[in-house]
Amino acid sequence: MERLLLLLAVLPVTGAPRLSVTSHFMTGIEGGSVSVQCHYDRYLDTNVKYWCRGEVWSSCKIIQRSDEKQRDEDKVSISDDRTLGVFTVTVRRLEKKDAGWYWCGIERAGTDEGIQLNLIVDEAARSTTITQQPTTEQTSTSDPPSTEARQPDSTSPPAGTSENSHSQGRIPKNGEESSAWEFWTVWAALRWLLCAAVLSSAALVPWRFHRIHNAQNASPEEIIRLEETCTASSSM
Repeated sequence: MERLLLLLAVLPVTGAPRLSVTSHFMTGIEGGSVSVQCHYDRYLDTNVKYWCRGEVWSSCKIIQRSDEKQRDEDKVSISDDRTLGVFTVTVRRLEKKDAGWYWCGIERAGTDEGIQLNLIVDEAARSTTITQQPTTEQTSTSDPPSTEARQPDSTSPPAGTSENSHSQGRIPKNGEESSAWEFWTVWAALRWLLCAAVLSSAALVPWRFHRIHNAQNASPEEIIRLEETCTASSSM
């Protein structure tokens, strides 16, 4: 009878689960955070809870404990709600290397309690921005452009020529023609006058030498008359 009572007292402790989770898999995104709630029996409320990493329970490495000071900047933190019998583990700033097997653990005299979970870290979604240029439809009621070659203006000079050019067969105006005619008329008259003056001077030179030669053999009276004649001719 005593052995039966002892067996009944032990069965609830060894047979009933002392630690449980809603799911054995949790998924997070790179750069984000993930949390898991580990439920425990009320009589374990004062026990130390911890989070350890490793596939094998007996050799997992403890990362964070509930009896240590929790800081917001810590990568892993544990908050224990003893009233509800739940402690929450939060992992922040997730990286691909954080993926793997973990354990929710509770210290006990003898053998600790633990339950295994698997953390999956997905790559952050890369947003692709496609810039599309706005298109606007323009309507016009005007006639379509003509495909015929445009005829140059008859009054405008062809390309590459200047209106101020005096070459390439430019036809002078009436005023310009009359001015040119007057110029050439005056120039012809002056040219003949100059030619006559030159010829006259050339004719006078031998004549004067001849008069001087004759004067050397003349009498004084003839010399005086000759000088008067030369003076008179010079004054002309």
